Amino acid sequence: MRYIVAILAAAAVTSGVHLAFGLGSLPRPWGSLGLGTIAGVVLVAVLLVWEYRSPSEDHEERDKRLKIEEAARAEARELRRAQKRDGSWNRPIDRSARHEATGPGATGPEAPGPVAEGPGPASNGPLGDRPDAP
Repeated sequence: MRYIVAILAAAAVTSGVHLAFGLGSLPRPWGSLGLGTIAGVVLVAVLLVWEYRSPSEDHEERDKRLKIEEAARAEARELRRAQKRDGSWNRPIDRSARHEATGPGATGPEAPGPVAEGPGPASNGPLGDRPDAP
């Protein structure tokens, strides 16, 4: 993103300098060299200011983060392989453990919510605005 912004800023400044001072209408090599120099200075200035305002990630921190992410992926991969070996990946889910946590009077995120009333699949009423809808 910072490179796109730098290029757009350089194009805008170069166009502005050309329109204001006519720098591009100088004899053959000087007009192009002048506009190119201005564009290069603007590009470098924008990138330096951007880096100062929001520094990019340090290489050592990035390497540490990548090692941690790779270790987590390797651990998940090994867990999936272990589940495939022992067959636990296709066992039926034990619903009794969840039912005990969501019994009457249970609170928390697993607690059953209020039952919705009104038209819908459970009430066999019409869905939507059309009265003839299934």
